[in-house]
Amino acid sequence: MQYPSNWTKDESNHLSDPYSSIVTFYSSKEDASDPYREQVRVLIHNSHNIRIKLNEYLSKTIDSIAALPGFNLIESKANNNTMLGSKSTYTLVYTYNANHTTYKVREIGLILGDDKIFKIQYFAEASKYNNYLPIVQKMIDSFEFNNPILKYENPRLGIKMLYPYNWGKAVEMSTVVPSGYNNNDHISTVTTSVYFVNISYLLD
Repeated sequence: MQYPSNWTKDESNHLSDPYSSIVTFYSSKEDASDPYREQVRVLIHNSHNIRIKLNEYLSKTIDSIAALPGFNLIESKANNNTMLGSKSTYTLVYTYNANHTTYKVREIGLILGDDKIFKIQYFAEASKYNNYLPIVQKMIDSFEFNNPILKYENPRLGIKMLYPYNWGKAVEMSTVVPSGYNNNDHISTVTTSVYFVNISYLLD
């Protein structure tokens, strides 16, 4: 992900589970009296078997921030034309009040596989939001995934498997051992099957 040379980068994690901050970029101060440095934060929500649709997660996100002082929802869209690392995203824009100041936030998020949700959040003083938006949009457009492989894991059966990030785990179900097998040679007559589906065509 690209960022302006006069911005600073902080890769420490300031969040608590289930969220982890990957990196936060801070704008330079406009002058010595500038009280707030606009920031762009990249974070990840780790959760085993999220299994939630993009619009459902967006709705839950709005519910979780609706209690912020002076909260005002400006924009909320899921499965829109905005792309992040070639994946469809949701877009959320809102304002809230803190320390006698109104802040405006733009959040872009996507679900990756069954256990990861990536977010890019842009925080700015509402009066300066549009000033930095072109820069922030270029940063968002430059975002790429370096590791396109996800891991499937079933702790109950003790198996692991890697699969492409643009594939989705379609179904995990129980099936009967095919006829013709000697059940005495198997631990159980039931096995667990998982099917992976290439969902990249849905992005077209």
